[in-house]
Amino acid sequence: MRIALLYIILCLAIASANAQNKKAFFTLKDIKLSVPAFLPGIMEDTSVIKQNDTLLYSLHGQLFINAPLMIDNLPLPYPWKVIGEMVTAYTQENKVKIANLYDSKSKQKINDLLNGNHSKEMMNYVQNASVSNLRILAGIAYKEGFMIYTKDDTYGLHENYMVIENGKYKLSALEDSSPIGWNVGLYFKFEPKELSPAEIITPDSLNINHIKQLTVSMTDPARWIAIYAGDAGEPVQLLVQDNGINDLDPDPLKIKFNLAGRQFIHKGNQAFYIASSNYPIQKISRQMLLPALKRKITIY
Repeated sequence: MRIALLYIILCLAIASANAQNKKAFFTLKDIKLSVPAFLPGIMEDTSVIKQNDTLLYSLHGQLFINAPLMIDNLPLPYPWKVIGEMVTAYTQENKVKIANLYDSKSKQKINDLLNGNHSKEMMNYVQNASVSNLRILAGIAYKEGFMIYTKDDTYGLHENYMVIENGKYKLSALEDSSPIGWNVGLYFKFEPKELSPAEIITPDSLNINHIKQLTVSMTDPARWIAIYAGDAGEPVQLLVQDNGINDLDPDPLKIKFNLAGRQFIHKGNQAFYIASSNYPIQKISRQMLLPALKRKITIY
């Protein structure tokens, strides 16, 4: 069971020099969200259509792109205003204001946390997130309330649940074991995009006992290089993360890794796919095997 207590992750986008002329309009509409069924940690969900290894969710809400939004003057009951008030309350370290932003069933729990041993840590968390490119990704009507997904460059994804109480949006704790909420959250965590070709020169041949060191420059930080074996693209032979797993170069936007002949297992002419991804894809479908990703190599 997941328990999303939304006390330290509801700070979003205070007015900034980059957003002086933008406002967060609250306009909900039908949304079709295609969630890859192979995202790490995905839950099986038989309640939705699965097509070509993709879960097709029909939701109602609002999506944003790169949206640190000005929320100062929005009237209630817009949920974005509650988020702005949360930012202010945590910046001021005003525990009374923070607690008053929660619904009646959650207020005692948040008061216990605000007055507990981790109170200062909570304050620092929100303050750090608010100055770390904190942005809104989406708001989705969910269960009896509204789920807001936010993200920052330090802590990553935050899930923010609200309900309407006495005509106003209030933050609320949510106990949820539904695969829908979990899978949609993973979608916004990874923000999966189509696999793209890696700008890297691979050898035409390689001794099965030898290793070739390869280097590739990336355009986006924290991306992955994945090598898939065979015409079918399975299994994954190698995963390398920029400035992470299997990366021999500590510099961001530059990946250096070892390609070993033994990774191809057998000698002879072989096909493989090498791709750049923004998430650690462990499995791919034939629909994702773009011709531009395919390479050939002779193992001898």
